[in-house]
Amino acid sequence: MRAGLTLLFILMMMIFPVNAAVDNIDLGVTKQFNFTVTQPGWAVVSVYLNDITPNSEQTVVLDSFSGTYRVDIKSIVEYNGLWLRFIVNVTLPNGTVVTGEKGVLFSRPDYDVKIQYNWIELDAPIVDVDIIVAFNPVKIDVVDTSPYFPTYLNWDEGYSFVPFYHVTGVSTSDMRVKLWIADQEGINVLNNGSILDKIKQQLSDAGKRASEWTWEQILKAISKIPVVGENFATALEVMGRIVGETFFFVRLILIENWELTVLTYESFAMMYAMQSRNIMTMYRRFVGFHVETVKLLFVIIVELINLLMRLIQAVGSLIPFT
Repeated sequence: MRAGLTLLFILMMMIFPVNAAVDNIDLGVTKQFNFTVTQPGWAVVSVYLNDITPNSEQTVVLDSFSGTYRVDIKSIVEYNGLWLRFIVNVTLPNGTVVTGEKGVLFSRPDYDVKIQYNWIELDAPIVDVDIIVAFNPVKIDVVDTSPYFPTYLNWDEGYSFVPFYHVTGVSTSDMRVKLWIADQEGINVLNNGSILDKIKQQLSDAGKRASEWTWEQILKAISKIPVVGENFATALEVMGRIVGETFFFVRLILIENWELTVLTYESFAMMYAMQSRNIMTMYRRFVGFHVETVKLLFVIIVELINLLMRLIQAVGSLIPFT
């Protein structure tokens, strides 16, 4: 435990220069707030509105040294409570209005708004929906962090933090308001990204290069085995491509476009159940459709794992020859 805390302290010391400072201010649960920075050299860099009940509206006005920004958010529950749609308007100092609209399955009790989300506060994959807004350049996104379809907030920010000296907000529903403030050095640290992110990226790039080199070398070495080498290497390459493409489509359908997949699936389930006019039979058919789907997915996952294990075993069994 102490070793972990020591490592965390060392990493924090690495991330923040001695003169840099970033702090947060909790304004509690409220329907409106008005905050002005009083510390010389400091500014508001992030505004978080948390635990907001859907079917509500929020407006946040942010005064910067170059002009006023405005964020208007409207959440609408649709389709008998199955769908939650967000409409976000960002008004820039020059009067330009940028609009973003996106919907998610309404299976979460509330949502959060992250204006200029920063990497200091890690957002765990809990049952939640986050609206991400940035200004330089303008970025509007709705991130579903449901544990059933986890989308971790490891996306590349790709924007610079605009400092604000005055922030106000109002909501038709209660919201837990949290502000992040920083001095100039702290803003520079936020804009440059954390050292942890840089290390993670370097390790990821190195791992990718290592895996590509290893697979290429394995295939070349196996092809040198007398008589069957070239054919076996070709078979492994085909098998590897099948595994790769299969996992690609699984990710594309079940993770990256899961909302559309779920809606399509539930439509088929309802059509299957409504083939009967008896309400109890409809219920049994609807539940049975889901049970059989779970069984099918389990079989597919097991077979994919077995295919992957067979590929690993096949390569491993040939290591002595290489």
